[in-house]
Amino acid sequence: MTYIPLFSVALSIQTNTYFIGNPNGTIFDYNLSRKGTLQFNFSKGNGQKLTFENINFINFYDKNKNEGTYMIQVNANSDNYYVVFNNCLFQNNQNILALLITCNINTHDDPSVLFNNAKFINNTERLVRTRHYYNTFSPDIIKCISTKMKDSYFENNKGLFYYLLSTAIFENCYFTNMEKNSFETTLGAFFHARWYEDNYNSLTIKDCIFENINIKSKIPLIESEQLELTISNTTFSNCFSEYGYLIDIKKHINRNKIILKNIRVINSSTLFTGSYCNFTIEDSIFSNISLRKSIPAISNSRYSIYTITNTEFNNIYLSHSLFCEESIFTFNNIKLNNITTNSEALLHFINSNIEINHLEANNILCIGDGDATSFLLYNSYESDSQLFINDLNISNSKSNGPFIKILGESNNVIIENSNIENVESFGSIIKNASNKSKIKITNLIFNNNINNSKSSCGGISFTNDVYISVTNSSFINNQSKDNGGAICTNNIINMELKLVSNKFYKNTAINGGALYIQNREDIDNNDDDRRIILQDNIFKENFAENFGGGIYAKFSKLHLVDAINNKITFNKAGIMGAGIYTSHFSSKFSNNTQDFIFTNNTINSSINDYSSKPSYISLDTKLSKNPINIITGDYFPLSFTMYDEYDNIINDVTKYYSNIMLKVSIQSKIANINHKNNTLNTKISGNISSFINGKFDLTSLQIYANPDIYTLIITIENYNEDIKLYFNQIEIQVNSCNSNQIKMYADNSILYCVNPICKPSCPVDESASCEPYYLSYINDINKNICQCFPGYDGIDCREKILIDYSASNKLIYMINIPILSLIVLYITFIIIFRNKKIIKDTGIFKMLILSFGIILYFISNFMITYTNYLGCILNYIFKHIGISFILYVYYFYISQAYVVGIKKKEKDFIRKKNNMFIRSSFFRSLYNDTNSQSNDNINNDNKGKLEDIQNLYESNNEKKDKSDDVSNSISMKKKKAYRITIDAFILFLIYLIILLIMIIIYKFNKNYTLELIFSGKDYWSYKCNLENPDLILNSIDLILLIIIILKGKEVLFYECYFSFIKYIIYSSFIGIVMGPIVNLISYSIFRKQKYEKITFDVILNSIGYFLMYIFVAWDKVYYIMKKKGNDVNVYFTFKNGGDQNISKEDYILIYKSSSLMRMYKRQQ
Repeated sequence: MTYIPLFSVALSIQTNTYFIGNPNGTIFDYNLSRKGTLQFNFSKGNGQKLTFENINFINFYDKNKNEGTYMIQVNANSDNYYVVFNNCLFQNNQNILALLITCNINTHDDPSVLFNNAKFINNTERLVRTRHYYNTFSPDIIKCISTKMKDSYFENNKGLFYYLLSTAIFENCYFTNMEKNSFETTLGAFFHARWYEDNYNSLTIKDCIFENINIKSKIPLIESEQLELTISNTTFSNCFSEYGYLIDIKKHINRNKIILKNIRVINSSTLFTGSYCNFTIEDSIFSNISLRKSIPAISNSRYSIYTITNTEFNNIYLSHSLFCEESIFTFNNIKLNNITTNSEALLHFINSNIEINHLEANNILCIGDGDATSFLLYNSYESDSQLFINDLNISNSKSNGPFIKILGESNNVIIENSNIENVESFGSIIKNASNKSKIKITNLIFNNNINNSKSSCGGISFTNDVYISVTNSSFINNQSKDNGGAICTNNIINMELKLVSNKFYKNTAINGGALYIQNREDIDNNDDDRRIILQDNIFKENFAENFGGGIYAKFSKLHLVDAINNKITFNKAGIMGAGIYTSHFSSKFSNNTQDFIFTNNTINSSINDYSSKPSYISLDTKLSKNPINIITGDYFPLSFTMYDEYDNIINDVTKYYSNIMLKVSIQSKIANINHKNNTLNTKISGNISSFINGKFDLTSLQIYANPDIYTLIITIENYNEDIKLYFNQIEIQVNSCNSNQIKMYADNSILYCVNPICKPSCPVDESASCEPYYLSYINDINKNICQCFPGYDGIDCREKILIDYSASNKLIYMINIPILSLIVLYITFIIIFRNKKIIKDTGIFKMLILSFGIILYFISNFMITYTNYLGCILNYIFKHIGISFILYVYYFYISQAYVVGIKKKEKDFIRKKNNMFIRSSFFRSLYNDTNSQSNDNINNDNKGKLEDIQNLYESNNEKKDKSDDVSNSISMKKKKAYRITIDAFILFLIYLIILLIMIIIYKFNKNYTLELIFSGKDYWSYKCNLENPDLILNSIDLILLIIIILKGKEVLFYECYFSFIKYIIYSSFIGIVMGPIVNLISYSIFRKQKYEKITFDVILNSIGYFLMYIFVAWDKVYYIMKKKGNDVNVYFTFKNGGDQNISKEDYILIYKSSSLMRMYKRQQ
């Protein structure tokens, strides 16, 4: 090429033209000397093609570096031409190719200039420059000049491409080590496009690699205005520029598309800057980026629109955000991993609508200063814009400030289907400090997050004027070093809050373990249309160091709360309100707590479901009247209880309120009316009490004052808020001294009273009182009188006066001896006349048992005045064994009649059958049983009757089948009679076992010495610990008598029973009233009055039990004395028994056959 003339060589391309070198490459060497330009003119525009193949262009050099001098220049009047470079090398050149094209409309879509498999190495000025001339503009005019670089290699070049109204395509190219050229007009080291008016350029980069580029000049790789840019499947690795950005696109008034698809940016400068662009970023990865400059890491293109999809940002360290804040963003399926920033925010948005769909952030560190650093900062300023977040997943991240911060005058915030876990921040995880905001949170999982700030509340915090809706979300194991472990609404001006179907578990805070609500105290907004809705929420196992384990509310509109089915369970607080704590006098939750379900909310293991700050104090001391009469110098103990708004006692187990003091002072009522001060005439001590366990106890309040009416003044100290006093003003009438006191006067003439002092040997207040000898001024220990209390005697009043039982014993003997004598006579009588049928048929053995029982009872009366433990035991045993015999006989007689007696329906049934068959079937089983007894007491006459009956039965054997049903009924009745005999005996044994067990238990488990008790009068008596089991057995006696009466009432309507049965029923009523009921009454009324109790019990019990005995025994004596002892008609109730052919004697055999003695003999 050294032979080419110095000036340009112009060639007109009329047909296809080829410059083809040898396969190894033909060299066009310009030898670093200035040569002319090779001009190729396409004048026809018929699609002629100029081809260079296997040519190496080297050393084209212009020492003057003329911007208009190019090695090759193509001139054309249309786009219908083609220039192709195949397998060409361009090395050590300046200004390689210039395209000067005049074109108004494109005629084809193929590129007119193609570099295929080219290499560009060490070229110092521009590679390609285009200049487009046109007369008429159209949107597709940029296609008139279209160049394409394919499968090409670029190394160590400068200012590569300079385009005007053109299209450039790079496909499968490799770029490394680029720099700015020497021309001042070059604004991009790789690509620069000029812009005029509405003109623009198009750049497409596909399947390329930009690697190891470090531009020392302050220009980007690509610089343009109005550039339509598409980059796909391209990698930028280790690409840097002193400019700070790789691509600068400005003034996109029409917001031409910038499409980035499947790109990789690795360890490089910020990719974009500029303004008014419309970005679409898809399927891309930005990784291993470390920026020290305070510029965005990805894009600083302002006032732009970003749509970013399926993109990852990994291992990034920066001093600014990822993007500039003044743009509109839509994020779809974004991943952020291992990113550290010390800027104001990693994602910073202002004045725009932002939409985020499925963003994952892991291991994000925001290490900026103080509160001024966040992961996401959204500031709507004056615009009413919206932040929409769906499917946000954040984990294992930290921030020196709120992790997500929302600011602005007015905005809408929507967070849906998101998960925020293991985030630690110095401030709220989500903080909305907007002046007015509408927030909707749905299906949020907010777990294991920590707010380390002691001055910024809540895992999520809201302030000012807010509409808040949180539904179907869970807040688990979150921690706040301030208030509100999960949610905090603080400094609220106006609020509408809706919490529905949320779970708050194991959150912790200083106050409000799960939820903290507080409005500004200087605001009184009367907008009652704003409601607070709490529905179907669960607050469980939350903890507050101070107040409100579940909920803390210091909100003036709690009466606007609509609460439904909220469960507050197993929450804890350090001071008050383990479930709910409210701190406002004028309001509480719906004025009741029925809208909440409370379970086991505790403070130091004490149940405290809900509480408030101290609300009022009540007076516990019962004052009978007002004024209260006291004596000067008297102690006037007062007790007060402090309550919260819910009328709960503030127990203060943690002693948080222990510094609160209640002070009592007095003032004369008359002096107060006259506005005078007479405190000089009063003295008061013990008038200050600390608050302990819910109370102010002034146990040592002592008042010295001259006789007058005084008013007690109650004041609360060491507490800055108001506490109401819920009791009337207390007035006292101070009186002079009592008669047993000595009058004294202090230096200021205040009267006071002193109690007389006796010698030390006088047991004052124990068994004696000290009475004064002088009434005034002198308290002489030697002359004051030691006066014994009732019940005490002796010189020093230490001897107890024991009860004198002589009168009681006399009464007992007067009652018992005659009665016991009568019983012995009766026993003798029935033994003598034992063969009388009235005694034999009713059972002499049972009458002897009854007599023995009544004897034991009356013997127990002799020991009722016991003075030792043995006497107590004997009285207990004899009494209840005797009563048990009585009740056994009663129960046996009644139960036997209840089972054997015939009801009317049975009577009607029997009369329907043939009389003979009935008799034969009735006595067939009876005869068999009786005949089986070998040595019983049945007499020969009765046995003969039974044999006659048996014969009659055998003679009619052929008709046996007609009476089997009657025989079965009678046989069943007889079996029941046997069973009731056994039941009665077993019941008797159980009674005796209970009796013995009681003795054993109280003997070995109690001190079995007698206790001396004071009667309340003037004597002491003995008390035995068996009085308690005595009470139990009396109750059992009462139950048994009631059972006897209930069964007996039915027997009264039966037939075929002994006549004295009805007297047993009547006497049982007497037994209840004068037996166990008397004992129960005396135990309650005369527990300490031993003499009265003995008299009451002995007289009434003796009458009652003796009457019960008389009612059963009298008819035997009476009818025998009247010679009717063998007349069945007088002692057995029998109205035909169903048929006149069955005699009373026949039926009595059933009773006798079921007796206990006969059963015993039959067993033998």
